[in-house]
Amino acid sequence: MSLGSNTTNFPKGRSTETSRDGITRETVWYGPTDYHTFVAALRNLEQTARAFPVGNDVARYVRLEQQVHDLNVKWSVAEIEIRRPIG
Repeated sequence: MSLGSNTTNFPKGRSTETSRDGITRETVWYGPTDYHTFVAALRNLEQTARAFPVGNDVARYVRLEQQVHDLNVKWSVAEIEIRRPIG
């Protein structure tokens, strides 16, 4: 997930859910995003691309949900790239 040039517009907490059928969902990641964003900005401030696990199961749908709301900070996503596990 890349923030592009919006490096401060990220949720402080986020979850990722996957689903095969769009009805039954499984939470595959839940937690704070501060550390991931900081490390991504150190690697490439212009993109701030962060990696989060989406599980090892086959999924057709992925849902990202903001878990910690901050009225002073907007959430921007410039690009999302989903890759299958290697191997």
